[in-house]
Formats: sequence, structure tokens, C-alpha cells
Amino acid sequence: MEFDIVVVGAGPAGSSAARVAAQNGAKVLLLEKRQEIGAPKRCGEAAPTTEEFEKLGVKIISQVIRNEIRGYSFYSPKGINVKVVWDHPVGYMLERKMFDKFLAIQAAQAGAQIMVKARAINLLKGNGKIVGVKINHFGEEFDVDTKIVIAADGVESKIARWAGLNSKSLRDATSNVQFEMAGIELRDPNLIEFYFGSKVAPGGYAWIFPKGDYTANVGLGIRGGQTTAFQYLKKFIESKENLRNGAIIEVNVGATPIGGPIEKTVSDNLIAVGDTAGHINPVTGGGIYNAVLCGIIAGEVAAKAVQEGDTSETRLFEYEERWKKAILTNLEKGLRIKSVLEKMSDEELDALAEVLEGKDVVRLFREDPMTVFIELMKRSPKLSIKLLLDLSGFRK
Repeated sequence: MEFDIVVVGAGPAGSSAARVAAQNGAKVLLLEKRQEIGAPKRCGEAAPTTEEFEKLGVKIISQVIRNEIRGYSFYSPKGINVKVVWDHPVGYMLERKMFDKFLAIQAAQAGAQIMVKARAINLLKGNGKIVGVKINHFGEEFDVDTKIVIAADGVESKIARWAGLNSKSLRDATSNVQFEMAGIELRDPNLIEFYFGSKVAPGGYAWIFPKGDYTANVGLGIRGGQTTAFQYLKKFIESKENLRNGAIIEVNVGATPIGGPIEKTVSDNLIAVGDTAGHINPVTGGGIYNAVLCGIIAGEVAAKAVQEGDTSETRLFEYEERWKKAILTNLEKGLRIKSVLEKMSDEELDALAEVLEGKDVVRLFREDPMTVFIELMKRSPKLSIKLLLDLSGFRK
């Protein structure tokens, strides 16, 4: 078998890359190691508005949308609540199993071939360069020749490591557990809730992502802690009267890379995209939009490189330049915000919440986060001078 481009992983990044590459004239093979695209989900399922996706040329169908999101509600360790609310949708809750299949169907309609239950088990090399992929498809092993491999196989990516890229280790990730729950009462079915504190989720946070009036994704991610993420989640749910009697209808586990992007996302004949490349917001853990955006860029660059007969790292570097121009600033802001929150004790998080307003939360993501944090800390005498000094030196 021979293809211009082999995409490994049929998540939002991989399917978007496959679709766009096929639309640009490349012969594309999209591989998914599981027997069903989109399952199991490893995601809170929150995404930007359909208008944001339409700017990328992706028209989201209504069948994949479960709920509107109109704001966010943050809870400090002792329960101080800070809300950011709009009078219009600022995002949507998706049904990821349907959304991922929707993107894969678009790739197929564009001309990409798709194989499920197809695991990439090695990269093929000739003269020191990638020339193909060895695949196990329903137990049968065979080689596929290709000019470019797009690695979209997630945080545990083997493709990136085999190609010599410094992929993210699990030390850069949170350990996550999420229950989809039904029969629960929600404070506001259009607000996403976040809960912070070392007793709730050390090194991370807990969340409630509403999928309707009585259904939500309830989960948490931790780094460190005294027990497992599963035990922390059970304790969190038991502490909430509106959750403890709900029914668990799905369990999801996984890791989220929150250490920022990898150092290099291209090499000769290879592009890394999505979770593989660390394209996840280090604060929110959200990565669907970034995955689609960067997948589109990867597909465009790869197809053009094949047409030009130049699949070298130098040629493919256009992809790295373009994705960095699009999202690197936001990823770096997220890293700075995460660094601040990680340094704060529960008492300092409570003190911050006492002076934090909704407009400050918006400013953190739109302006220099260190400037905003320092302003907030000057409002509160309860915050340590040492922390203030540490943050003053952490602008870059």
C-alpha cells in the first residue's frame, strides 16, 4: 500500500488534517487504533461556539451539540464563589463520540481512506528518513509506504518518540477521572463549575460540565496527592448533595498534557499535532478547537509539501510557524497562570477569591496574566509578600 500522507489517530486533530490534506489533492490514509472513532471519550466535551469553528471552515451540525455554555463558576477551597456570566453562548457542550465521527465522515467525504482497529506499530525508515508505517489491522501486519506521517496519536504518542521528537511525558500531565452522571441537580445548567483546593484535587481541579438540566460530566485531574484520582472524585461527589444520589452512566479515564507545547513539532517527513504536540490549554485542559485548527494547518502544509516534492523538516517548518502564530501566545499565558495557581496554598487561593471579580478572570486570559495577578495580590493583605515577589519575576 502507498499513500502520500498517513495520519495516525482519528481524533479532532487527525481527522481535520486528513480532510484538508485530501481536499488539497493528497492521497491520505487515516488510522484509528480503536474499533470505534470517538470512543471512549477522554474529554470534558466543552468547546467554543459554532461561529468559531465556522471561521475555520468547519460547520458544526446541531446533532453533536448537547448544551449551551453561558459562563463559568469558580469555587475556592472554602467555597468562595466567583462567576463570569454572559447573556449569550460563549461555548457549547459537545457529544464527543458524535463530534469525532462527524469530523471523520468529513475526511472520508473529502477522499481520505480510513482504517479502524488499525494500530501503527513502527515507523519504516530508509536512508535515515521516515518512508512508511508498519500497521497491525485486525491482527494482520503489513507496511504502508508514505511521504509524510502526521502524528495525532495523543499524549502517549509513540509516533513522535519513534521520530525523535521530545514528546510530553506523563510527568507533564494530570491524571484524570470523569463520570458522566444523570439524575443530578445543577445550580445552573448553562454554567461550567470549577473547584480548587488540595483536598479536592491536588495539583489540579474538579469540574462539573453540564450537558443538560439533569446530566453532566463530573470529573477531576490531579498531580500528586495522597490517593488515586478515582478516590478523590468519589469523595468530591459524596460531598455535594446535588451529586451524591446521581447515576453514573459512563466512566472515562486518561491523562491531559498541561506542560505546554513540545519543543519541536516537525522533523523530516513528520508533523506532530493536537495532544501529541501539547496543543492543550495548560489551565483549562481544553484542546478541541486547537486540535482542529492545528490539524487544518498540518493538512494544508503536508499536502503542499507532497506536491512540491519536498517533505524535509525545513519545508514542513511552515506548519510550526503557522500554529505558533495562531495559538502560542495563549498557550504561554496558560502556562503562566498555571504556574501561579500551583504555587498558591489553599489559604492563598481563598484570599485571591475574596478579591477576584469576574472581569479579572476575563483579563487574565486577554492581558498579561502576571500584571493582573500582581494587581489582585496588592488588593489582599492575606497574600504572602514572598509569593508576590516570586510572581514579579515570572513574567516570561
